[in-house]
Amino acid sequence: MDHNARRPIASAAIFGNGAVALCAAIAIKRAVQQCSVRVIEPVDGGTTLADSFPVIYPPALPMLHALGLDEVGLVRSGLASHRIADRFAGWHGDPFMIPVEEHEPPVSGVPFGPIARLHSGEADPSVFSPALAFAQAGRFRPEGADGVGYALRLDPDRFARALRTLSERAGVTFAKADGAAIDADLCIDCGPPIESADAPQFEDWGTSIPGHHLLHWQAEGVVSLVDDHAAFDWGWKAEICGPGRRHHIAVSNDTSAIPDAPSSAIKIQFTPGRLASPWARNRIALGDAAAVPGPLGHFGFTLALLHLGLLLELMPGAEPDPLLEREYNRRAAILSDEVRDFVALLHAGAQHRGAFWQQARALVTTPPLASIIARFTRTGRTPVREAEIVSDAAWAHALAALFDAAPGFDALARSVPADQAAAALSHRAEDVRRLVASQPRYEEWIGRITRR
Repeated sequence: MDHNARRPIASAAIFGNGAVALCAAIAIKRAVQQCSVRVIEPVDGGTTLADSFPVIYPPALPMLHALGLDEVGLVRSGLASHRIADRFAGWHGDPFMIPVEEHEPPVSGVPFGPIARLHSGEADPSVFSPALAFAQAGRFRPEGADGVGYALRLDPDRFARALRTLSERAGVTFAKADGAAIDADLCIDCGPPIESADAPQFEDWGTSIPGHHLLHWQAEGVVSLVDDHAAFDWGWKAEICGPGRRHHIAVSNDTSAIPDAPSSAIKIQFTPGRLASPWARNRIALGDAAAVPGPLGHFGFTLALLHLGLLLELMPGAEPDPLLEREYNRRAAILSDEVRDFVALLHAGAQHRGAFWQQARALVTTPPLASIIARFTRTGRTPVREAEIVSDAAWAHALAALFDAAPGFDALARSVPADQAAAALSHRAEDVRRLVASQPRYEEWIGRITRR
């Protein structure tokens, strides 16, 4: 019916100067071609975590198509590299790895993980995990590793430059913020969060995600399939070996407590949390302006892309629509909260006596982490979730590595005959060995394709 049709937006103003703002500008321009899109760049813009460490997890990879980007092209041009696992040392007991994503074959309809833990007695999870075996061997070729998911690390500076070129070609215009009011049908804030932890609409995650100060510096480095994390009493430190550069990140409640950081390191202050209502009338917060899950795992850019995808799905019109606002805010919160729970779990499972870790560790006895841990230790199964930004494999490996209580097993896992389980485990282990042997060294493979 014509009288129900919404008037499409004719103008959009995107506030920010990083990858999140540029992605939003490109996506809006491609979705509503007649719309006039301006990127308003701050004169003295702050640094956001989502812009500083852009990583795209599997659920957000389809957004590349909406932006007119080609995944293979990003890798070939040296703008992106693959990450298939994270390694954690000094976190809890022996070092362990968590895969980004992999699909395990069920055994008689029962998830593979509980069967392996019940019947194998194998201490090395990489025996049955192609992703972890690839990570240990340094071998991987994305088109030859069915069932293994990966995240894309992006070079932040070069990626932002590529996005700006793409924006200009699409007809996006740019201006500097001068303090004047911006009149537009849609305004998207992609800058640093403007809400404080005391603001009524801000949900503070500081008790579950410790650390409010980050130091970042770069050096030359060889590309790797794995990001390394090491825990200390003062906080944690990570090395990210992306395309051509090694990024060093150190997180603490006090930057003066971080040893060995160069004086040239960039300081970023952040407050973990999210807005309760990132969409209000014609204004939408995106990236750090909407949710800051902290730097562990670098989920911020993926969250921004998924929120942007949700915005495109519910595309606002020129007039406010309270129903669309409520639906967007509800679904955006589901996406953000799953990341919060996973990042909180990683902090809560660390066994350090330093004050940095103590508050988060107390969360193992309170919801929602308490129920997630209890379900896993009782049944060997991962939590039921409305969103799946973090894969079942990542949840399962994190829970198994961080908590000493041996998982119990539900009736279905116990119902699988021992001989059938043994055959499935043997077959899986052989498949993993064969698959790893078939893969090239990742460093050689990516070096070869980027030289073409």
